[in-house]
Order: sequence, then C-alpha cells, then structure tokens
Amino acid sequence: MGTGRASAEYLYTRRESETRSLHHYVYSLFESHLCETQQLKDVDVAFAEEQWSANAFQDGEFVRVSGRIRVLDYTLLAGYLRHEMPGIAAGLNGLVESQVPAPPGAGRARLTEQTVRKWQAEVSHAERLCGGAIRVKVQPSPTHRGRFFISRIPREQLAEALGALGPGWCVDLPSTWVVVGQANVLGEPPEPHARLPIGDPVEDQAERIALAAQSLYSAINSPDPPSCPLPMTIIAIYRYCPEPRG
Repeated sequence: MGTGRASAEYLYTRRESETRSLHHYVYSLFESHLCETQQLKDVDVAFAEEQWSANAFQDGEFVRVSGRIRVLDYTLLAGYLRHEMPGIAAGLNGLVESQVPAPPGAGRARLTEQTVRKWQAEVSHAERLCGGAIRVKVQPSPTHRGRFFISRIPREQLAEALGALGPGWCVDLPSTWVVVGQANVLGEPPEPHARLPIGDPVEDQAERIALAAQSLYSAINSPDPPSCPLPMTIIAIYRYCPEPRG
C-alpha cells in the first residue's frame, strides 16, 4: 500500500526503471525469510488478550499485526475543516431552520461557528504533532482497546491509496488487512531529563527549553491506564488473500 516513491526509510528506489511490482516482490521475499527464520511475531486477538504485557516485545522486533487498522490523515482533515466545513455547517443549519417538521421528541442540533473553530484548532494541533504525516493505529483486540500499536507514515506513501478506500482523512481497513513493522520499545533512559551541555550557551539554553517542554508534554499527553499504545515503525500494510479453495 503506497505510491512507489522513495521517502524516508520506508521505500528506497535504486533506479527509475524499478516498479512497484518489483518492490512488492522484494518485500514478499523479505517477509518469507522472516517467517522461515521465526523472526516474525504474529499479534492477533488471542495474543492481545492473553500475552500482551510490558515485556511482551523487544525493541526492533518484527511483528505482523492483524485487527482494526485505522488510518488518519490530519493534514487532509485540517484542509477540509478550513475550506469546506464552514459552508457545510451553514447548509446544515439552514436545513435545521427550514419548515420541515422535526420527529417527535427530537431536538434541532446546530453546528455553531464556535464548534467549527474548536475542531479546526484541535485538528491543526494533531497535524503539527504528526509533522504532516499520516497516523496509523492498529488494535488487535476489540475487547482490549488500550492495547494497540501507533505509527506515522509520510503522506506520499499512503495518500493516493487512501483516496480509493474511503474518505481520505479517516479510513478503517477491514480485518483482511495486516500491518508488518518493528516494535519500538525504547524504555526510560537512566536520567531522562539530564542535560548534555556542549558549551554553547545558546544551544544549551535551547536544550533546557526542549527538556522542560518535553516533560510538560509527557505529563499532559500520557495515556490514562489501562491504555498502553506501543510505537512501531511500519514496513508494509497490505490485504491478506487466503489460498483459493479446491
């Protein structure tokens, strides 16, 4: 799933003559090798419900995750809210104020300008946190919603494919899709907020500010128990096609 363009560490194009089909073939060899050497851990519903723990994964371990896969393009959503939502809100409010009678007991909900602006601010914040990349969440078990993987992928890798699957800013892939990647289990350093000065007063002060901001961000944005999302570096997202019968 991707556009076949070189970007970051997800896809490397050696020559212009290389095609997406060649990349897919090379990847299939790579995954087959991981399976043959027992280096690929399958994370499904059973694993999430019975084996998921703080020590269940090692840093850099290859995992193949199935379950609910949600792909969020906050950049596309932010543009939609800025340019399209105000007009849509006006149209919806016009319908609410029309002479069409409301069903008995039903209220007439309005989408206010204040609500639209609040949505715009919140989505813009999420867009900045993701650095313009696409957010991917993979939840193996529907009953253990706090046990899932999170990742980010450059937009050029997925934007084109997302448009063919549904509303480009939020797509829930069916259970026939899987994600393969590496678990990122960095752990806590011995002194997470210790300064590492180099002697340059400007840069050393910038490091102090960065550490203070990071500490504040962690305190505000740390997930509430029992949620424990695990970062991962995604290598591939694809649809699993079982062997044909007969």
